[in-house]
This record gives sequence, structure tokens and C-alpha cells, in this order.
Amino acid sequence: MHHPYLRTALLATSLALAGAAHANDACSDIGAELASRVSADQALRKRIDFLEQDSPVQRKLFSHMMLVDRTNTERLKAIVARCGWPSKEKHGEQAAGDAWLLAQHADHDLAFQKRALALIEEAAKARCERVDRNFA
Repeated sequence: MHHPYLRTALLATSLALAGAAHANDACSDIGAELASRVSADQALRKRIDFLEQDSPVQRKLFSHMMLVDRTNTERLKAIVARCGWPSKEKHGEQAAGDAWLLAQHADHDLAFQKRALALIEEAAKARCERVDRNFA
């Protein structure tokens, strides 16, 4: 029997395992992982119908989205602890934007969101630049 949410559960599990597999990778290689996590994040959000939030299907999607958000947040925190905030200079503009998108979806961890904002501000200050569009 095909379970309609099996793919989402498998996706969340694979994201968690991917994070563990990358724990010792070089900091220069985080762009692909962040892109993969954003892809999973966005795939779920595109399926949610915010006008039908109380339907059983939508409630299940929201629960899967929260699981993916928590998994992504924990992995992003590990990346930041090991490598610092992903920067445009070291990791590319896409990786920096992907990191910020994942941090935006970490509503369950406001302290981390505030830390991410501070790290973005610090990086801009170090470059003698204004905070870029990701801050807004």
C-alpha cells in the first residue's frame, strides 16, 4: 500500500543522515548541501494550501514541514559552529542565501534566528558594506 506521506518522512530522514555524513567535510563544500536542504524545504511549502490549513492532508504537510525545518536548523547550526556563517566570498551567493532562507524557517529557535542576523551584520561590517538583501 502506498502511503502518501512516506516520501516526506524519507526526505526528512535522508536530510538528517546527509547532515551526519557531511559532518567532517570541508567547509568549502557546504553549498551543495544547503541547496539540497532548500530544495526539500521549498518542495513541502509549495504543496501547502494555506486556505485549507485545517484539512487532514494539510495538517500532515505542516507536521512534515516542521520536521524538515527542525532537521535543517540543527544541521545549519552545526555548519555555523564548524565553519561560521556561509559567506558569499567563501561559499557563493547562493549558499549564503540558502543559509538565510533556512534560518528564516527556524521559527522554533528564535535565539538561532537572532544569532544568524547578528552574523550577517558582522559579515557585512567586516566587508565595510551595508547589510545585503538577505537581511531584510
